[in-house]
Amino acid sequence: MIDKCQVEIVDLKATYVRSAESRSAAILDGTELCGVEEFAARHFRHSGFDAIVLENTPFHVLFGVYMWVLIQDPCDPRVRMIGFGDRHAYDQRLPNKLIWTEQPQDFGTAGYGRRRAKAITKHLSAISEDRVELHRLFDDWLAPSVGLRQYLWAHRQESIERARKVIEIIPPPMLKNLLRYLVQNYRGQFAAILRSSSYEHLVQMLRDKVAQFNVKTKSSETSTSSP
Repeated sequence: MIDKCQVEIVDLKATYVRSAESRSAAILDGTELCGVEEFAARHFRHSGFDAIVLENTPFHVLFGVYMWVLIQDPCDPRVRMIGFGDRHAYDQRLPNKLIWTEQPQDFGTAGYGRRRAKAITKHLSAISEDRVELHRLFDDWLAPSVGLRQYLWAHRQESIERARKVIEIIPPPMLKNLLRYLVQNYRGQFAAILRSSSYEHLVQMLRDKVAQFNVKTKSSETSTSSP
């Protein structure tokens, strides 16, 4: 996949240090210890990029916030109530309780994207491409999207704050294209471009260009593909 997509490999030299406080690799950057992702981010910042370190969840947050109105559309005949475990309770190791929310039976499948094609186009066309308006909409829809976001494990405050930063980095038309791409087959599309708990993603922007960088050490492997 790397050869097929002509992915450039940037080989960074670093001094690794064992840390008793963390199982992950630490790098000595001058006199300061940092993680491998932050070390790479600093490299790209020095090269003129605006770099932030991301995991999967900020993109789950963006999808949940901007698409909940469509996904939970009361006019969709396949929407029904579902129950699942409270993610906050899980994080805090508290007794489990059920969260109930609306969701279509075929959510996350390619069939949903085909069935709701017209509704998807109408919904996305109504979302502004102005960043100020996108932030306002994000704030307005954050609370009512909680059911969908909990289902997607997009509930943590850190992920929400990083999602706000992504709005600043990704050009609005590109953000809307990403939402369209995901909603057409959420489970399949997300797995293809973002899924992995073993590494993080760096989204960079320079002169309105956005790039995704997978940060890997020599001992790790990657199989992620991008659209």
